[in-house]
Amino acid sequence: MSPGALDRLDQLDPVWVTAALRHGGTLGSDDPVVAGVELERVGATTGFLGVLARVHLGWSQPGAGAGPTLPRTVVVKLPTADPGGRSVGRMLDVWRREAAFFAELAPALGGAVPRCLFNAAEPDTERYTLLLEDCGPDVDADQVAGATGHQARQAVATLARIQAPFWGGPRATEWLPGFDRPRFEALQGAMAASLGAFTERYAARLPEAGIEAHRRIVAELPAWAQRVAHTPLSLVHADYRLDNLLYRADGSVTVVDWQTTLWGPGAMDLSSLLATSLTIESRRRLEPELIELYVTTLRDAGAVVDEAQVRESYRGCLLWWMAIFANNLSRIDTADQRSRALFDAMIERTFVAAADTDAAATLD
Repeated sequence: MSPGALDRLDQLDPVWVTAALRHGGTLGSDDPVVAGVELERVGATTGFLGVLARVHLGWSQPGAGAGPTLPRTVVVKLPTADPGGRSVGRMLDVWRREAAFFAELAPALGGAVPRCLFNAAEPDTERYTLLLEDCGPDVDADQVAGATGHQARQAVATLARIQAPFWGGPRATEWLPGFDRPRFEALQGAMAASLGAFTERYAARLPEAGIEAHRRIVAELPAWAQRVAHTPLSLVHADYRLDNLLYRADGSVTVVDWQTTLWGPGAMDLSSLLATSLTIESRRRLEPELIELYVTTLRDAGAVVDEAQVRESYRGCLLWWMAIFANNLSRIDTADQRSRALFDAMIERTFVAAADTDAAATLD
């Protein structure tokens, strides 16, 4: 029997974890039980729509917790308690989306995503709880400082391998929101409502070409989305950036935080990564190489890809991220200094990337 979803982290105790691991199949009836738990908050300044903690497990049997079936640690994830984050989360339906992703799509992606050990979704009460494999990271990566060239290449190759099986094919599942079913009027209204506050806060530090492009994409969002719907679509993470990538010692990359996954243009994730996770100087230097790597890896994995179309999509998706970041980040509390630095870097880098690539010309 499922122990159900949690309301708060402080409700997590050894009895609940034991029941959750048994329900998810990690523990059998004859296995030791969890005798103690210790919570370590993670991602407090990066996970704006969720609450995450590493759970250190003590076992009833000495020596347990040393193998893959009896882990020493797991990661627990709940919806955020921040009112602004709750508002954005409800608007985007992020918690139900992530629960469905781990139930239906994650098993096919192998080591590119954490194993889900328990998944409880109670939409009527807005209670959701995930227990996930603890995937590290083993190698430090800092969103604000920016990815190294090696980290960027690893992330691009991982992204292409995830997307290739879906590229241009039938949608992966019916519940995914997607550009093939465009309903963007409500989102356009929310973006338009945030324009004033966003511009007042950021206009002085952003290129004028970026500010004008932002106004245009908000005004033309439904028409832009309709055009995108006629290009090859794929599974999209929709927040593919350094803070959501775990670099492992074996050279692999594990992708976390699938709350905003959708069916859309694959280059949406590429533009998110390059615009937010590289410094402006690094992005300018590495952008051509990384786009080429993305296309090459997609093709090597079996996808039929039009390189010119990918490059055009990459530029157009920078406009999408300008509008999304301006809308979402203006609604979330940034009292923490690291959060403010992260938000500022993401905004500035994305607007400069749009100006550098003349992204607004894709609207003409």
